[in-house]
Amino acid sequence: MNRRRKLAKFIAEAPNEDPRRRNYEQRVRQALLNGKLTAADICERFGLTNKEVQALLADYLAAGANLVQLGSHYTIDRHLAPDNDAAWKVVGGKDGHHRFGFVADTHIGSKHYRDDVLNGLYDWFAREGVTTVYHCGNWIEGEARFNKHELDDRAHGMQAQIDLMVELYPQRKGITTYYVTGDDHEGWYSQREGVDIGRLLMDTARRAGRRDLVNLGYKEAFITLEHPKTKRHTRMLIDHPGGGSSYAYSYAPQKRVEAAQGGEKPGLWAFGHWHKHGYFMARNVHILLVPCTKDLDTFGRKKGLEYHVGGVLVDLWQDEGGAIKRVVPQFELWLDRGYYNQQYNLSGPVAKR
Repeated sequence: MNRRRKLAKFIAEAPNEDPRRRNYEQRVRQALLNGKLTAADICERFGLTNKEVQALLADYLAAGANLVQLGSHYTIDRHLAPDNDAAWKVVGGKDGHHRFGFVADTHIGSKHYRDDVLNGLYDWFAREGVTTVYHCGNWIEGEARFNKHELDDRAHGMQAQIDLMVELYPQRKGITTYYVTGDDHEGWYSQREGVDIGRLLMDTARRAGRRDLVNLGYKEAFITLEHPKTKRHTRMLIDHPGGGSSYAYSYAPQKRVEAAQGGEKPGLWAFGHWHKHGYFMARNVHILLVPCTKDLDTFGRKKGLEYHVGGVLVDLWQDEGGAIKRVVPQFELWLDRGYYNQQYNLSGPVAKR
């Protein structure tokens, strides 16, 4: 029996029901979005028993709400905190070798989403023996005033976009995708509804039998890279920053690296968000700009942005001290759809990738 049916059954069977109990689920949720309440406060305000309140709070959690307990008070927080304490560790292979795939800004749910690109990237990763892919955020399009007319017909509503993500996101044997949640696009739902959207995606994927999608948390996640022989390590940062593109692709990530304190600098910093591709160094940090899998949309044209469509496979090696001594990035890039469907190609059919 699903959550809504259970709640409807509870309301129907509740003894001595009075009008205050009707629609209490939404009313309690709104009260928790607007402030902090104890279980006793909820009981008194809405005429519920403590057992009913605890069941309701459990239902909110199961539905993806970012329910936070502060002492004896509860609240639904619209603002998620980065989870930098998670023990994400990867032990390298022979000679400290690591191989990862990177994707970002897939924007599933947008009419401009490139299913051919994302599936092509995962086919490439599978051929190259990649077992771990990192997604740098904005996995769904989300909903805002300026993009509602550019959504896929199946992508109206938060759960509809999550379901579409689980249905369309590539699944390849032996590959696990670890993702961070962007503060924009999927993050818009968190800001408006107080939902831990990253956890909701993973829970939905599990119910659909998919265990290849793993939530790293909100905005950023540090991954420890360990040398197999010496156990010395460095860190890699998977990041979905904010802010717009600059006049030079390197400027925005470079300023973030320059602003980082010495003890928190990662060995490799992978950025999504800007829909650009690139690799360079600053302050001994290997900087990776990860492309998108979305064609230029109305917002991009309005802002005068250029989208780089594709993904990247990275080989890196650690020395025995744990530092990254060598990096080999390989970018797989696509043109826009018109090139592949003969819209403007004058040289004859293009072979399928």
